[in-house]
Amino acid sequence: MSIAVFKPLLTAAGEGEKVWDKLVQRVIDEAELAEHTAAGWLTDANEALTAADLAQTEQDNAALQAQIDAATQKLDGRTKAGREAKAAAEQSTGDQA
Repeated sequence: MSIAVFKPLLTAAGEGEKVWDKLVQRVIDEAELAEHTAAGWLTDANEALTAADLAQTEQDNAALQAQIDAATQKLDGRTKAGREAKAAAEQSTGDQA
C-alpha cells in the first residue's frame, strides 16, 4: 500500500515534490514508513503545514533579532558610554602595538 508523507520545504533539502508552496510530498510504500518518519517526514499534512509555519516563523524571528542587534550596537556607539568604551578599546589596542 502507498502512503503520502510530507516535510516542510525549509527542511526538505530538495527531497520530494513541492506542494502548497510550503511542503514537499513523497509517496512511499508502507514498508518504508518507519525509515521516513525517523528522517522527519510526517504522515499528516496538517502537522507538516504547522511545522512549516513554525520553521518560517523561527527563521523570520532570527532575521529580526539580527536586525535588532545591529541597530542596538549602532545606537550604543552613539551614546556617551558607547563612545567611551570605543575610545578605551582603541587606546588598549594602541598600547599593545
